[in-house]
Amino acid sequence: QLCAENFNSHDMTREALAANVEGTPLPILTRILVDPEYFQAWLCDCPSGRHGHNGSHCVECPVNFFCPSAGRGNVALNFDPLPCPPNSGTTKTGSKNISDCVCLPGFYDSGIGGPKACQQCPAGTAANNYGQTECQECNFGYRTYSSSDQRSSLCYPDLYGLAFVGVLQLAMIQLVWICWRHFGGLLINDVSQQNGRWIVSACGRRILWIFPWLPNIYHVRFSRTGNPGLDHPQEPIRAIAIPGIGQRFAILEPGENPQSNREFNRGGYLRRSTTNLLEEGEVCSFSSLDTSKGRLYIQCPAVLISGRLIPSGVAFLLLSFLAWPLLMQARERRTWLLAGLGFTSVIATIVIAIASLSAPRPAIQANLSNFRSLLPKPQKVPRGAARALEVESISNLLVQFQFFIGNRNMYYVSTNILLPITEPLALSFAEMVGPKQTKYFVSHYWGTPFEHAMHSVVKHAQLAEG
Repeated sequence: QLCAENFNSHDMTREALAANVEGTPLPILTRILVDPEYFQAWLCDCPSGRHGHNGSHCVECPVNFFCPSAGRGNVALNFDPLPCPPNSGTTKTGSKNISDCVCLPGFYDSGIGGPKACQQCPAGTAANNYGQTECQECNFGYRTYSSSDQRSSLCYPDLYGLAFVGVLQLAMIQLVWICWRHFGGLLINDVSQQNGRWIVSACGRRILWIFPWLPNIYHVRFSRTGNPGLDHPQEPIRAIAIPGIGQRFAILEPGENPQSNREFNRGGYLRRSTTNLLEEGEVCSFSSLDTSKGRLYIQCPAVLISGRLIPSGVAFLLLSFLAWPLLMQARERRTWLLAGLGFTSVIATIVIAIASLSAPRPAIQANLSNFRSLLPKPQKVPRGAARALEVESISNLLVQFQFFIGNRNMYYVSTNILLPITEPLALSFAEMVGPKQTKYFVSHYWGTPFEHAMHSVVKHAQLAEG
């Protein structure tokens, strides 16, 4: 019989090996032919950490087994690998001693019943690593399997808690969005008169859930519009939501009752208004509500604020009810609740803040930015005759903002165009566009259309220059 080339000779000298094998002395680990009836088996045993019959095809000891040192006498110990004690195993191949066997995950070495007496962890505790000597409760965010499960002593992610946080996050985004819209108001894109009625258009898509069978009338409040008629009205302002794309409102006149007016059912919110009509002998220096800036606050139930297909208030309530049973199934409910509320509030605030930065802005802002980029370097000069405007500068202003100015007066131009351009540098418009020496002093009534006044100035300049 052929003894394998890698048989273990136990580091015997030539003489010691020759004493056991008939023939001439041989070096250590040499291929030899042996008589199995008289040849001691340990000479052909695999080395420790490996196993195989007659020392042939020795392979590494597999996981959860160990292969000791070669046998003695006529006993070969490494023909087959030896298994680790119950509930124990190894973490790598090639193990040589029983000491390499450690308790498997889910079991712990209690020290009772001899070495490697690995026992299963009690209910509610777990051992997730190899070789643990005690069981511990799962960390927050993890839980153990049920006692009937073979994995009952292992920790796994608390899916109920994670699902609760996920649903709570959606609900919190709805809540923060409602608060942002309800208390932060809507950016006003424009307030203008259409067919005699004042119409307010807000930036972005429609955010109110409009019920066709209800009048959808709300008390509204304006701020930072620069228009006293809106910012400081003598009477509370009511508005009716206009169906359609975008968010628009028609301002109602004091005492007006749309429910008794059949025209509203046929789009009558555009019927002629008497807001701008003055009584005989009455003097009003600011009778227009025109503006292209500021915010509109809707005094309505927050549940009517809508982000998508259903009102955000309804979505928030539904998601909150859905999150509750998930929380009841989670481990450490109090911790999940407190951590979930804190985490989701921060994330929701960040999401809404990012959304607000990318939200649509009033259309006039783009024109203002473009106009600023075309201005020369400002020149600061003392008040007096050296701080005058060229007719060309006024004409350029009218051309740049023709779409917004339209038939509006100087009050609108000053508040919505000139002040945004000059306020950041605390300079006059003449200093922004390039001051000139005064030739003519022009006084005009701000309540007339700005375009009419400018045409008069241009005509005067043409006549004056011949």
